[in-house]
Amino acid sequence: MSFTSPGLQTASLAALVLKTVEYSLWSGTKDLTYSTLPFDGRFVAKEFIDVFGYRFGKAGMAVLLATAKYATSNAVEPHILTLVAVVLTGVWLAIVVVERQ
Repeated sequence: MSFTSPGLQTASLAALVLKTVEYSLWSGTKDLTYSTLPFDGRFVAKEFIDVFGYRFGKAGMAVLLATAKYATSNAVEPHILTLVAVVLTGVWLAIVVVERQ
C-alpha cells in the first residue's frame, strides 16, 4: 500500500490494519489455547504460551520469507507480498464471518 502511495497517512493506515489483524488473530488463538488447559495449567502456562506463541509466529514468518527469497533466488517483490497479505486478510475475514454465524 505504501509502495503505490507513499506518505505518513498510508503508512499509518497500514500499521493500523496490521496491528488490528495481528491482535485479533493472536487473541483468538491464545483464548483457544488456554481453554483446553485445566485451571492450574492456565495460570502456570500463560506467560510461556504468550511469549512462545508470539515469538514463534514472528520467527516462522521470517523463515517463510527467507525461504521464499532463497527459492526464487531473488527478493520477493513488494507487490507480491501485498497481494499475499490481501489474500490472507480476505481468508481471515471469511473465516470470521462464517464462524460468527
